[in-house]
Formats: sequence, C-alpha cells, structure tokens
Amino acid sequence: MEFSSYDPAWLVEAAKKQHPAEGWLHEALAKCTRAIGEEPVIYFVDPKSPDWHVARDYRINDTPRGDVEIDVLKDGRIGGIEFLKAEWRSGSFG
Repeated sequence: MEFSSYDPAWLVEAAKKQHPAEGWLHEALAKCTRAIGEEPVIYFVDPKSPDWHVARDYRINDTPRGDVEIDVLKDGRIGGIEFLKAEWRSGSFG
C-alpha cells in the first residue's frame, strides 16, 4: 500500500468542537495529510511500523461521516482513525 494525499480539515473541525481544550490534538490531526487505506480504517502511520504503539484513543461523535475513534501513538502522532458507523453496518462490531 502506498500513502496518498488526505485532507483532515473535517476531522480537525470536529475535534475542535468536541475537544476544544486539546490544542495538541487539533495540531496533530492537521498534520495527517498522507494516508493509507479507506473507510472504515484509515492509517496515517504504517500500522506495521515499529512506531505503532497506541497510547490513547479519542472518540469524536456525530461527525458528517459518523462516529470516529482516533488512535494516538505514544509519540503524540495520530496513527489512524476508525469509522465506527461502518462497523455497525458490516456486523463486525463487538
């Protein structure tokens, strides 16, 4: 898989509304301009990379694209996002 261009503007705006005090999160999301994959899972860091160590997840609800879970890596970068609504549609949730 190759990285392709990605516009995270919609995600940054949603994070600003739901997590207004988390300025570092807004900045980290704004840097997510290259991506691998497509909905329901998009990666901004290769998940097979030795850097892939999730420290925390953030949830953003009711975006124009549904609920999203954000994987924040230990170094503060955004590893990827998961579109939770797609899991419900596919029947693979939980």
